[in-house]
Amino acid sequence: MKKDVLKIITEYEVKILSIINKIKTLQDVNNFNENENKIHDLINECLEKIYALIAKFVRKYYPDIEFNEENVASLTWNEDGINLEERITSYIETSILEMIVLLKEDKDIAQIKRLLEFQIVRILDTEAFLVMNKILENKLRKVSKYFQILSDNCCDGCENISEQGILPIHKLEKTPPYHPSCQCVIIYYTEYPKNI
Repeated sequence: MKKDVLKIITEYEVKILSIINKIKTLQDVNNFNENENKIHDLINECLEKIYALIAKFVRKYYPDIEFNEENVASLTWNEDGINLEERITSYIETSILEMIVLLKEDKDIAQIKRLLEFQIVRILDTEAFLVMNKILENKLRKVSKYFQILSDNCCDGCENISEQGILPIHKLEKTPPYHPSCQCVIIYYTEYPKNI
């Protein structure tokens, strides 16, 4: 499933980067509101596709689990009570404000665009894996006895977590993402796997 999630993310990254690449001048930045809304809509659309993919997975492999579809944008998981829509809006607005400040300081526009691209892609990656991991936790934790956190191309911290192997479900304290752009995923097991 992670492969399918990454495919969806890549599809939307391309669309978002094509919008950012149209920025050429300070005037383009000042008139960026419409494009900001397009980026926001693309991120939401991406997260909705990932949500639908996960719903399909859960229904196929865990038919006894009730899965009532929800509006992805209204989902709230963090202790701060801010929902996905509010968090994404805040991240995008902050990124664009930072870009405007840098442009007014006569910074190189190409460098600023790369920074904006990096920030927006990081938002998309992080929120996509948050949606995936939180929904799976919400649906599968209660029917699982064991779990494993898997990661590839990861930082040292995530590698240490991944190396812990298969653990009893009661030891699962916090689900990924553990940091921006974290691509760790949790695998849930109803029984201890024999063929690993």
